[in-house]
Formats: sequence, structure tokens, C-alpha cells
Amino acid sequence: MTTPHLHELHKVVDDLTRRKQYAVAFALCEVYRHDFDDGYLHHHYLTLPWRMRNLDKTIALMREAVEQNRWISTWYMQQFGTFAELMQEPSFQAMQAEIRTAEQAYWHSELARPITTVPNNATAPLPLLIALPCNGLNAAHSAENWSTATQYGWLTTHPLAPNIIGYHQHWWNEMAQSKQTVLTHYRPYKKSTSLTMNALCWLVSHRADRLRSTWH
Repeated sequence: MTTPHLHELHKVVDDLTRRKQYAVAFALCEVYRHDFDDGYLHHHYLTLPWRMRNLDKTIALMREAVEQNRWISTWYMQQFGTFAELMQEPSFQAMQAEIRTAEQAYWHSELARPITTVPNNATAPLPLLIALPCNGLNAAHSAENWSTATQYGWLTTHPLAPNIIGYHQHWWNEMAQSKQTVLTHYRPYKKSTSLTMNALCWLVSHRADRLRSTWH
């Protein structure tokens, strides 16, 4: 059987979910989640059992996700109402306590740190690129996507969104909060580094596709 393209799989799962064909959608996620390291499929894999009102399956898969560092954050559950009807269920509350412990461990790990890359053999003042990871990604993804920037002499820094939807998956949510996060991250560089202020760029990071034309 040919593995479908990821975007095609997303569409099929989304269509099935909207038509409330939850069992079929879950089966697809279960089959293909090992082929793609994809947050969308994993989210549906964890949430579809509850749409089918299978509490035991929901708790079992969420516990497995915690053991594998693939959990959905408690912030995400509350923000988007994924499991609103389960919030008073004792077994689910116990599961949330386990997730909170995993979240705290994550926030204290080296993974939950911004990444800054200084260009080699560059002389001050430096142009500064502030690249914001897309929702569901992190500073490591952003640093990889924009690694070409240092070849052109740019100081690049990748702040992390203040919310997480899961392990190593950050989420920009409220505009004022997000802006404050970026400005707080930027101020130390403004004080300690000689910057070419007319070359300051803020980018929502995806891919560094046309760097030369963008930066000239």
C-alpha cells in the first residue's frame, strides 16, 4: 500500500472527523502516525477515542503519551476545550496531574530555551534577525530553517512562544502576550550587542527560501 502525502492524509482525517466517522479517522491516525512525526495526526490519535466516548482508551493512550513525551498540554486542553466534559472525571484529573509533572520537567529542560546564533568572522554592527517559530514548532526548528542567515552575517535569535500545546511544541496565542515575550527577549541584545538597527527583521519562521532577495 502506497503511503499518502501528509497533506492528503490531513484532509481525509479532517473530513472524516467532521462527518463524525471517528472510528475510521482514528484507524488512519493509528496506522500512519509511525510514518509521520506529525502533531496533527498525533493530536487526533489522542482525542478521537474520547469523541467515541471511550474513556478507558483515552486515559490509556494519554498515559502512553506521557511515557513517550508525546503529551498534549493542560493549557491546550483548557484553551480549546478538547476534553471539557472530562474535567471533573477523577481518572482524567489524575491524568492531568501526571501531564503537569511532565510539563514542569520540560520547562526546566534545555529544550525550553531560545536559540541564538552568532555569525562567524562578522564585524559589528550586526544585522539582527528575530525568527518566530510557527505554531506547533520550537526554536530548534526555527534555527534549522534559518541557518543560512549566519552565512550572510546576520545575528539570528529564535524566541519561544510562552505557551505549549505539547512536548517541545510551542504556541503563539494572545497578541499582547506574544509581543511582550519577543520584546523581553530582544532587549538584552539591544543593550549588549552593536546592531545595525535599520537591518532589524522580524519573521514568522518557515523556510529560508529567498534569502538574498529578501535581505538586499
